Amino acid sequence: MPDRHGTLAVTALSRTEWTRACARSTPVLPFTDHRWIALGLAGSPGTRFAPVALHNPDGGTTLVPLCLTPEGARVGCFGYGSLLTPGGEPDTPWPDFGPLAARLGAELGFGELRTLLPPPGVVPALDRAAARWPHVSGPVTYLLDLSRPDPLAAARGSVRTALRRARSEGLGPVPVDTSSVLRLYRETMARNGVPARYGPGLLDALLGASGEPERAAADTVVTAVGRRGVAHAVAVFAVAGPTAYHIMQLTSDEGRSTNAGHLALWTAVDALRERAVATADLGSARSPGQDRFKIRCGAAPVATRLVRWPFTEEGDR
Repeated sequence: MPDRHGTLAVTALSRTEWTRACARSTPVLPFTDHRWIALGLAGSPGTRFAPVALHNPDGGTTLVPLCLTPEGARVGCFGYGSLLTPGGEPDTPWPDFGPLAARLGAELGFGELRTLLPPPGVVPALDRAAARWPHVSGPVTYLLDLSRPDPLAAARGSVRTALRRARSEGLGPVPVDTSSVLRLYRETMARNGVPARYGPGLLDALLGASGEPERAAADTVVTAVGRRGVAHAVAVFAVAGPTAYHIMQLTSDEGRSTNAGHLALWTAVDALRERAVATADLGSARSPGQDRFKIRCGAAPVATRLVRWPFTEEGDR
């Protein structure tokens, strides 16, 4: 029911209702899909998915992939956040963030709501939809321009040398399957001292091996390289329209010595360009050296947009 925070009525949705509602919507980003949300929940213990529908006085409905955390709440829990408008266009304006956050906070008992949006200009439809969402500069991400005739020409010479070496080692595309991705994922996480939270069920869903091959083919690009049929590296991108988002880069110990990771990434770039993707968001630099790797690939550092309630003009804490 409406309250002093505004005239938005709130309806809680089950996961099944969320999935059905999403099927009636055109997403501006891929991360509202239940498969990406499941990955985010697996990687964030203590986070609970609590999707809701907001009903406006004019009869319109907005879907919010709300995730409750010990600190407050987030719009989405994997990649960038976004809302959905069933039956509407992707750039249908979203409700003002302040009243939306206050209404949900009063309904669900949290005092902070935040999300992260891609840099301005990357997804014009999202820029129009979120025009009334105040923001400050968020973490830096790295954008690779795939609209150039030869994106590799903007990369450092060391990258092209790495690709030549990988090919000279006999590496090339190999079939992608869940067992290979799971093996490389566990090996990569162990090498970096990070818990391996994704199991075969999650990766099956990501690859479309558990009943949704068309959906996986529509919003996911996965490339594997290796030799003699054995994968040494995998690159995973989520795709929506002309923009792709780098999700995983997985490499075996042997693949690290043969530059298999470079080859998997640039094999994915070729696949993305075949789908008319113009921008690849390579994500933030979370580990030492990742920033240098992405810059060497020709990506430009650009600030994301942090949206939060209560709003302050200070940067992220």
